[in-house]
Amino acid sequence: MRRDGNPQADQLLADARRQIAVLGDAGRMALTYLVEGDWYATPGSSPEALGWDLAPQQAPSPLQPADMSRASALYDQAECLLGGTDLPRLRAALSLRKSLLARFAGDAEARHRHLEAAVVGFDSAGDSAGYHLAMMHRLVADIDDGTLGRHALDLGGGWHRPRHGPVAETVAWAETAGSSSWCVGLGRLLERCGDHWAAQRSTPRSRVAYLSALHLISVDPDLPTRTLITAVAKADSDSNLACNALLRLERAFGPYFEETADQQDEFGFSQKVEASFVLLSALRDESRGPAALLAAERMAHVGRQLAIDADRLRAALPPLGQPVFTTLDDLRSGLREEQDDGSFAAQVARVQADMVRMQLSLLAQAQRSVDTARVLGQLARAEAAQRTGRLAEADRWFARAIEAARGPGVDTYLLPVALIANQRLDEARTAMLACGRQIPDDLQLPLWVRVKDYDQALATLARREADGFVAQDWRDLLCLAELHLARGKPTEARQLVGEAIAVFEDTVRLLLRDPERLEACDQPDVAALYSTLAMTYLSRQGPTAPAEAEASFEAAEFARSLSSDADLGRADQASRTAWQHAAAEYAAAAHQLLAEWPSAVEEQKDFTVLDTLDEALAQAEHAVDAQDRGILLRRAARPRQPTAAQLRHRMPAGTLLLEYLAVGDDLLAWAMTRDMVRPTRESVPLRHLTALVREFHTACAEGYAPATELTSLLLEPFEDLLRVHPRLVVVPFGPLNLVPFHALPCGGTPLALSHIVSYAQSAVSVWEPGGDFDQPFLPARPLVVADPAFDDGAHPGLPRLPGAGLEAQAVKRALRVPAERVLVGTDATEADVLRLLADCDLLHISSHSHLDELSPFASSLVLAGADDLTVADLTGLRFGIRLAVFTGCDTGRGQATLGGDLIGLTRTLLRGGARRCVVSLWPVDDWVVPVLMANFYDGLARQLSPAAALARAQRAVHDMSAEQLQTACTALGGDADTDGSRRRGVVLDPALRDDAELPGGDAERYWASFILME
Repeated sequence: MRRDGNPQADQLLADARRQIAVLGDAGRMALTYLVEGDWYATPGSSPEALGWDLAPQQAPSPLQPADMSRASALYDQAECLLGGTDLPRLRAALSLRKSLLARFAGDAEARHRHLEAAVVGFDSAGDSAGYHLAMMHRLVADIDDGTLGRHALDLGGGWHRPRHGPVAETVAWAETAGSSSWCVGLGRLLERCGDHWAAQRSTPRSRVAYLSALHLISVDPDLPTRTLITAVAKADSDSNLACNALLRLERAFGPYFEETADQQDEFGFSQKVEASFVLLSALRDESRGPAALLAAERMAHVGRQLAIDADRLRAALPPLGQPVFTTLDDLRSGLREEQDDGSFAAQVARVQADMVRMQLSLLAQAQRSVDTARVLGQLARAEAAQRTGRLAEADRWFARAIEAARGPGVDTYLLPVALIANQRLDEARTAMLACGRQIPDDLQLPLWVRVKDYDQALATLARREADGFVAQDWRDLLCLAELHLARGKPTEARQLVGEAIAVFEDTVRLLLRDPERLEACDQPDVAALYSTLAMTYLSRQGPTAPAEAEASFEAAEFARSLSSDADLGRADQASRTAWQHAAAEYAAAAHQLLAEWPSAVEEQKDFTVLDTLDEALAQAEHAVDAQDRGILLRRAARPRQPTAAQLRHRMPAGTLLLEYLAVGDDLLAWAMTRDMVRPTRESVPLRHLTALVREFHTACAEGYAPATELTSLLLEPFEDLLRVHPRLVVVPFGPLNLVPFHALPCGGTPLALSHIVSYAQSAVSVWEPGGDFDQPFLPARPLVVADPAFDDGAHPGLPRLPGAGLEAQAVKRALRVPAERVLVGTDATEADVLRLLADCDLLHISSHSHLDELSPFASSLVLAGADDLTVADLTGLRFGIRLAVFTGCDTGRGQATLGGDLIGLTRTLLRGGARRCVVSLWPVDDWVVPVLMANFYDGLARQLSPAAALARAQRAVHDMSAEQLQTACTALGGDADTDGSRRRGVVLDPALRDDAELPGGDAERYWASFILME
């Protein structure tokens, strides 16, 4: 009665008190004051629900707002009446309410104290339902406080039921001696907690709350959970976990798009429409990575299936000569305004017309999804081509996307989005002005910043702030920082981007799994965070002051530290290895599952493997945590970084470091020596930069390096420093990972002819305290794996590599490797490689490699028989390897990450303890590599450092003529390739081979393919 606003409730309570007074029952009298306190503390709800409405109503509550002072007084009176009575259940209920008051007062300590009393009280009273209620309140309190690490560990990825923590305990209780409906109610409580924190833009809190709610509500298999799954996926997406988000949505909604049109009823169609919006948003996030083309295909499939069902429903509907509403809010408003003459016939006609109108409204929403799928799918293809430098192809797809976005009824925001992606900023600005206020302000603000109309951006921001907007999400804060920086206010921008970084790193800190943290950090907007911070220190006029130059460099290094490895504390090596290996296997399976969708959309996808791997990963996580409680959370925090001054002092004389960040239209670079840091900033559209990289990389891989604008962009700003520093370390970024800097012309000749050049993930990784930078290296325990005798059925189309056998013999001779440590042919099995890998200081593998850009942790090296050595196999192993050499095709390529590295073999070995790696940037020639490697190992035997030995070998090959190369190959026991047919990783049709004269060793294709990663 009280919740309905019935005034008789007060009278009934007064009557109850009079009767209780006659009985002299202090406990029941205390209960009446507790109930009255609830009326004022949580009007329309209850303290058990924390004042939230677990079943939200459309109509507003008729009750007055909460009065916490009056509620507190009533609860105090109840406590006074209890005195020394033995009523633990009632005392526990009162403690629960005291915790509610503490929550609203912001007293976290008192709140937890009262909740502990409630847990103990309900437990001692034998009230298991109350006990689990108090446990969930304690979980909500932890979420409110931001104490999330333990719960994130307990909940894992959310694919399987947790085995540890309060949620696991409550689910187990509900399925045995407890109540499933009570458990579902607790799930609704956590769902409202998630809604609260999602509205506050606190993704880490909402994600833990939603995952908890999902497990609790799933106790009842008949209850739908798609809304919760969508919420979890949204939290995943906001955490930059596009793969997780898409897997959840595909698992929940994918079947809707695998049914034929005649199997869909109207309810199923409405579910399909709702699912389409969610799926398209997640696919858009996924399309920004290597899976862009697969995401585009899936978008097209979603659009096609939706269009088929829409046509079927449209054909069955009668015409309606009234407006059709395209949004649910407009539809509700229109239905409320309708009137009729009150007759039965008129009411029936109105109901029928309303049914048709709702169906037509649903069709209008479906058409929006179909149009959105068409635009976003073409945009995904355009951006994928643009990221790889294929500008002509990109522009063709951009033209299609823009044409589709101009269509009638298409969401207005899509046209400026497509135009901005194609760098047509003036047209995008015109399109936005024409739209007026049709685009919501939360979308308008970042779009105005992208088109560089800062006056419009400020006007939009003013409207949002007038509506109560306060930037809390890191993307919103970054947008405001970019706006202030563009308006010449670096101090204000620095403060805002600092807040954005703090929010983002707080989110990443709760991603305990390395692959998830890596995925979250490998995004353009994350790179923009740190590049914006760096730019706030750079002077717009004249040279940047030394302190600001070093601060900007440190910002770039902060970005790279997010994906760096960290120690696992006191956990033993077996547990560490099991955990990291399990994480890599899970990541590989997740990405492979996504990659299968476009080719098998008619089949139900099997998540069994993923569920099994997730459960194994959760067990491995708890095994590590049991040995060093909290270590997974502590290691996820960004490690303390050395300052630029500290790094400078570790650098040897004559050494120059060049570090790059390329984000949007900004190319940032830093030169660092023992004495100074010099930053530069160039305006270079990223699409132009990627095209230059593609052109130069392709030319080098095919033959000779051309003159390139890359030299003026990357080297000329530091030409004076290069002249006096013969040792160069390059820290590339993004597309620059594919640039052979050592092949860039410098002073009329390739840089490698005058400099010793190596590459690194970061400056910190090169000059660690006590490191061995540029020290001679003569291995004591080498392991050589070459030319495995692989099974043709397991690896169809791959040719054997006779040159790899020559390499093995060259290494064996140069380093006097014992025969048992040289694995060639059938001896090169996975078991023997892993057995010897644990005890080697040099690893040389000459085999085919498989780069899986969609599932980097599934990338592998081919071994004997059907064996292969995957990234997941290697992840978690700790190596004593000081040098790893991979001479297969493209072993240095991989998915570029924010950390300036590649998710592939290189990164895995370096994270596993390998000090440095030699890898290739393009398919190498099987008959040339033995010559280069023989020279390289001869250099190591002569006590040269690995970088100096590689430079010596490259110069030796560069100076050879074609005939001299052939002679050198023959001298090693090989058969020189004179038609270019034996190129590792490339199988050429004899009819397509080039009969032109074989190039000499000065072709970059021959001498420049390998790099040394420190």
